[in-house]
Amino acid sequence: MQVEKRLRVAICGAGIGGLTCALGLARYPDIETTVYESSANLTEVGAGIGLWPRPWKVIRQLGLEQDLLKVAQKIPPDELVATFELRRGDIKQSQCPYRLVTKGPLRTFHRAAFQQVLVQKFVKTGQIQYSKRLRGYRSLEAPSRKIELVFEDGSLAFCDVLIGADGVKSAVRATMLTAEAKLLSSNGHSAEANELLGCIRPSWSGQIVYRAVFATEALRMRSPHHRAIHQATMYLGKDSFIIAYPLAQNKLINFGAFVMRHDLENTEYDGPWVEKSSKDDILVRFAAWEQEAKDLIDCIDTLSKWAIHCVRPIPTYVGGRVALLGDAAHAMTPHQGSGAGQAIEDGFMLSSLLGSSYTTRETVSEALRIYDTIRRPFSQDVARRSRINGRYLSFAGPEAGNCGEDEVLEVSELGEAITKNWEWAWISTVDDTVDDALTMLFESCRK
Repeated sequence: MQVEKRLRVAICGAGIGGLTCALGLARYPDIETTVYESSANLTEVGAGIGLWPRPWKVIRQLGLEQDLLKVAQKIPPDELVATFELRRGDIKQSQCPYRLVTKGPLRTFHRAAFQQVLVQKFVKTGQIQYSKRLRGYRSLEAPSRKIELVFEDGSLAFCDVLIGADGVKSAVRATMLTAEAKLLSSNGHSAEANELLGCIRPSWSGQIVYRAVFATEALRMRSPHHRAIHQATMYLGKDSFIIAYPLAQNKLINFGAFVMRHDLENTEYDGPWVEKSSKDDILVRFAAWEQEAKDLIDCIDTLSKWAIHCVRPIPTYVGGRVALLGDAAHAMTPHQGSGAGQAIEDGFMLSSLLGSSYTTRETVSEALRIYDTIRRPFSQDVARRSRINGRYLSFAGPEAGNCGEDEVLEVSELGEAITKNWEWAWISTVDDTVDDALTMLFESCRK
């Protein structure tokens, strides 16, 4: 028996946030969900990702835990665990490392494997259309009140609700903020309009990361007892640091070398945002670092260079029956391992609100407004904390207490500040905020 559709939802972007939202919506048979993906197929981008206990609870609620644990680095306990070891890397031997102890682990995954689990689960109930890059959209007038999607190939699609999960260069964000700015300008609010327009283009963080994934066996042959084989480790230095952790049940090592130019934050990046690189590009930078750090670099075969771009804090994630999630809404630096997790939380809350029986074509704008009210300040605060962590990890003041001015500073002196700035990720839960959102929707629709 076919269920009459209460809402037709279009999601632009088959990344982790978009797929999480789609899977959340699949719980409601009276919602039809179509995912539009710009690429011809889903390919490996970004290598390793991590999930803290907050988003992992969402994974459990969506019934994905067992499938994802099959591709996880390991099955860790939900108890106090030494998640990262932080060391001085820019000296020959770190004397006083600091262990970041968390309540519940950071579960690490190969991004492509994680994404495939979500895809395989979703295609059982919904559809993904590939090679569909959005050019823009427009909201149609009554009586249809549909949203018309226009794709680069000239094709059209229609929906009741549009969710922009299309990444840092989001076409949904560009269209939404342009329309909102035009409305503000016509009403004499030119300053607010310019603020919105300034949020369309991503801004460079002043940071570069060199990324690689290589076989654990290559590291074991070079350094049999290297700590990164079993322990996520950060090697810290002035204006740069290296992170390494095991993936794919210890078969792979994820590597990232960050070079920080905090003085160039919010300037224009001159060059490709992502390009191939060579380990020769980082050998000189880290030549004087401790041997463990150099052993990691020696194992690299293929290296890519990424200019980290962020989305400036925007005053709204929604416009009418359109909402942004994940990087489209709040692309952030990766220094709290929370970009994917925040996208998952966005997707779960959006799907919970849209799935509520109180959400109809008439009330959907109110549901999205509530999503914006709760998720925007929280996710933007996580982005702020991630920025601060980047300064801590590269010994940059003043937020890091001017650390780095003393060349013999040990990481242990900075550990408590890093922990305090980060602990939200393992001591708080998303459950209460979803409950609050549903309560707000109920009370609003009851009036």
